[in-house]
Amino acid sequence: MPQLMRFTFCHDHEQDRIRMLAEGGEGDRCAYWLTRRLTANLLSNAESWLTECYAARLNVPAPAQSEVYELYHDKARGRFEQNQAMGAEAAVADVAETRLLTQVDIMLRDDGQLKLTFFTGPEADSWSAMSVNYFHQLLHILQLKTELMEWGLSATQPRAQYALQ
Repeated sequence: MPQLMRFTFCHDHEQDRIRMLAEGGEGDRCAYWLTRRLTANLLSNAESWLTECYAARLNVPAPAQSEVYELYHDKARGRFEQNQAMGAEAAVADVAETRLLTQVDIMLRDDGQLKLTFFTGPEADSWSAMSVNYFHQLLHILQLKTELMEWGLSATQPRAQYALQ
């Protein structure tokens, strides 16, 4: 199962989906479609998951946990905008086949990194380890893409009780 390290997101009005292109360290490339439903669940649940799991692990008192999320998210947004202004990295090369992403599992590893596991069926297809800052950058990009798609999604209103399916 390939480990993915770089991501590029493209919005596709015709498909009414977001396309995630990803590349691994050994040149492995894959592409996934993110539906409106999966994207909404990812965005809406990311804040509560990061607030409850990550901030709690840092021993941040409960009343201040949402502030930690906002701090990380603002920092990631600033870094993303700075990278765009300086000339963004080259996009991940296109892939012939794009599979429908049905589930994203997120786990906090012992080293403080997040592990995202991507599914298109019952078995995992690929995974990625990333810092919380990088994950916040991906969330910011997804928010921008949903605005371009005019989906009307809010990042902070829960849309599902469970996971990111």
